[in-house]
Amino acid sequence: MKKDYFSWIKKDPFWIILFFIVLIITIVIFKVNGNTWATQVFAACLGAIITVIVTRLLLSKQSEIDEKLRKAEWAAAEQRRKLDEDAQKTLRKAEADAERKLEEYKTESAKELRELEEKSKRNFEIYNAKLKVYSSFVSKMYNILRDNEVTRDELLDLRTQILGQVSFYANGDILAGINDELSLKKVGDFRENIENIQRCFANIASLLQKDLRGNEWNADSGGAIKLWNTFDGLLDKFNETTQQPIVNTFSDDIASKCFNSTFWHFNMLGAEEQLRALSMGVFELNLIEYDEDWRTGLIKQVQENDLIFLFRAGGPGYMGVYRAKGWKIFQFNKEDGSTIETLNIFGATKQVINNPSDDEINKSDIYESKEDGATLCSSLIVEPLAFARTGVGNLGGVYRRTISRYDRGYGLMHLGCFMAIMDNEDIYNTYLEDGKKHTMGCNKELFKRILAVGNIEKAT
Repeated sequence: MKKDYFSWIKKDPFWIILFFIVLIITIVIFKVNGNTWATQVFAACLGAIITVIVTRLLLSKQSEIDEKLRKAEWAAAEQRRKLDEDAQKTLRKAEADAERKLEEYKTESAKELRELEEKSKRNFEIYNAKLKVYSSFVSKMYNILRDNEVTRDELLDLRTQILGQVSFYANGDILAGINDELSLKKVGDFRENIENIQRCFANIASLLQKDLRGNEWNADSGGAIKLWNTFDGLLDKFNETTQQPIVNTFSDDIASKCFNSTFWHFNMLGAEEQLRALSMGVFELNLIEYDEDWRTGLIKQVQENDLIFLFRAGGPGYMGVYRAKGWKIFQFNKEDGSTIETLNIFGATKQVINNPSDDEINKSDIYESKEDGATLCSSLIVEPLAFARTGVGNLGGVYRRTISRYDRGYGLMHLGCFMAIMDNEDIYNTYLEDGKKHTMGCNKELFKRILAVGNIEKAT
């Protein structure tokens, strides 16, 4: 914008008019009087007047500048006031918004806290109910195993409890795991070997424990089985009798050693496979282990001429008596697929064979356990003494494990039972499979001599 330097003339023209009037008078006086004292006085007055005029003009200009400055300061003050008012309004609005949001947050937090408390309470109630149902179910499972048998009614009750109670709390993965454990592939014929379903029950218990404890739970079904077997060992003490062997001075050395040896109970893992192998002349009593070795450890404790009583669960009871001649163990390495065979025939040098032939393995591994992921396949090498295809029952004692020491009193009573059927050719030393009769290779003469050494009487 162009600056107007003559704006002061427009505002205050009086002094300009006065200036020109004085100037005209001065010229006239100087023309009339010349350079006289009157002229000099007038000139001095004129100078004073000019000075006054200039001073007035300067003061007027200064006043104008001061007025503008005051207006500028006022405008700035007004602007600051407006800014302060706007800032106060903004601050009050921000405080109001913050207070409103705080109230909303408090309300929302209180609502979330109530929901969380309700959810926690509900989860706690569900957890307690789940714990109660799971505990009841696991107790029922193990209670079934108390008598070493599983009945149809017990399985029906178990199914009812799974579908009627457990399924309300267990998720799909847990139910699928239970279904897998109870499949026939894993359980097999549990009526003949209770250890199959014992292992499955322990795995189911681990599944339920993991569901309760989450990922922090380190499931160990093997530990439960070991604990069960520990109690079995304690319970075996109640099966012992005070009956002592009746030792004759009969001169038959082998028969005397057999009669005075340790008696063993051996429960067939799979009756059909075991009896078929015995009928084919493979005189080995087989068992398998998955990441355990306590059964194999008991096999290694069997001594030469010990008597083994062969048991079949589910009705027949004890079916045979065998003399121990040695043991054989196949150790399967899951990582590299290698196999180590240890063969110990009593009275001969122990042999260790690395990677034996498949034929040698298959001969003893009647349950095809290597393909099933087993770590040990162990067997007692025996000589058959007596076999009753119908069994002679079980006169006393509960022996749940595959192999365990057998009470001598019960053993002597069962020897009398086998003596009672020795002359029945349809039962003694015979086995029927698909209607075909097979002989079981019993050493009847040695068995008679053992009975004679012990003065065993025929059971009635």
